[in-house]
Amino acid sequence: MVLKDKIIHLLPFTNKFALLLSDLIEPSMGFRLYYHHPNTPLQELMNLVIKFISLLGINLNVIQNTLDSGYMVGVAVSIIYFIFSYLVPNMFMDDLYIIFDFLGVNSNMLIGLIFGIVVIIILDVIIINLIEKYKKELKLLKKV
Repeated sequence: MVLKDKIIHLLPFTNKFALLLSDLIEPSMGFRLYYHHPNTPLQELMNLVIKFISLLGINLNVIQNTLDSGYMVGVAVSIIYFIFSYLVPNMFMDDLYIIFDFLGVNSNMLIGLIFGIVVIIILDVIIINLIEKYKKELKLLKKV
C-alpha cells in the first residue's frame, strides 16, 4: 500500500486523532482541536471541519472499493466503516480508557495518546481484514 492509501484508510478516524491530540496540546497551548461539547461558534466550526474530514475519509474508502469491486462490496465497506470507524470509537473509546486506567492512560496524556493510536490502528486492521474477507467470500459465491 502506498502512503496515500494508508492516509485514506486512517482518514475516517480523524475525529479520534483530533480528540487525542487535543488532550495532549490543551495544557500547553490553551486550546483544543476537537470539543466533546462545543460552546462557541468557533469550536462548533472546528468540530464540523474535523467531522467533515472523517466523513470524507469514509466516502473515499467506499468510492474506491465500489469502483474496484462493485456495488455489493461498496455497500459492505460502507457498513464496515460506519461500525468500526464511527460507532465503535464513539460508543466504547471512553469505556476502554476506564478499563485500561491501570496502565496510566488517564493520568499520563502521552500514554493516553499512544493507547488511543494503538486502538485506532487495531480498528483499522479489523476493517481491512473484514473487507478482504468479504471480497474473498463474494468471489467464492460467484464461482459457485
